[in-house]
Amino acid sequence: MNVVAADAVDLAEENRRLREQLEQKTRVAAKALAAQQRRVLEMEEYAADLAAANERVSQANASLAAALRVLEEKDRRLSEDLAQARSFQQRILPRPPLGGRVGFAIAYHPAEEVGGDLYSVSALPGGGWRVFIADAIGHGVQAALRTMILKSEYDAVRDAATPREALARLNRQIVAVYPGLDLHCTAACIDVAPEAHGARVTYATAAHPPLVHVSAGEAQQLYQPGPFLGVVAEAEFPSMTLAAQPGD
Repeated sequence: MNVVAADAVDLAEENRRLREQLEQKTRVAAKALAAQQRRVLEMEEYAADLAAANERVSQANASLAAALRVLEEKDRRLSEDLAQARSFQQRILPRPPLGGRVGFAIAYHPAEEVGGDLYSVSALPGGGWRVFIADAIGHGVQAALRTMILKSEYDAVRDAATPREALARLNRQIVAVYPGLDLHCTAACIDVAPEAHGARVTYATAAHPPLVHVSAGEAQQLYQPGPFLGVVAEAEFPSMTLAAQPGD
């Protein structure tokens, strides 16, 4: 009987230890499960945040794509407008006269699609040729628009008696009609009158870079100081005359 009682006590003690171990393992498993559930919840929240972020990125990309399409369309239209402006500008620039005793060659390379440079070559009523060169302030489209105004105003005065008178009349017109447009420019007006042996060249300037006279293989800069066009109404534009030999 004592043996049985001892065995029962041992079994009871073993059951107690097993229950404690089970309870301990249960608590550990519960903690692990709770931690796992927290991780799952955090992952679900992260996935939701990531999905929301992806949606925002997708919307931003869509907005950027739409903005890019608008910019591309504006760029296309601007390119077309610039090409049209270039075409218009080139049409107001004359082809050089061909044949005769005086030869003309022109190199025209604007820094941008359109520019502020202008030239004109026209026959004088009494014989010979008048060359007009101008460079309006500014760049690009605004300068190109100024050249169109200059061309129109110059055509009205290009038959003046002398180059200096042509520049003076053009200057007075610009100051009077376009005072607020800053239609300032440099310019040069050159008359070439063929003679029996060579030509007489008369040159007037409005703050233009020097004329270059090449004769017998030597180049000489001919500079005359002068004011800008479009600044002072009664400005004077000095001139000089030189004799050009055949081949110059």
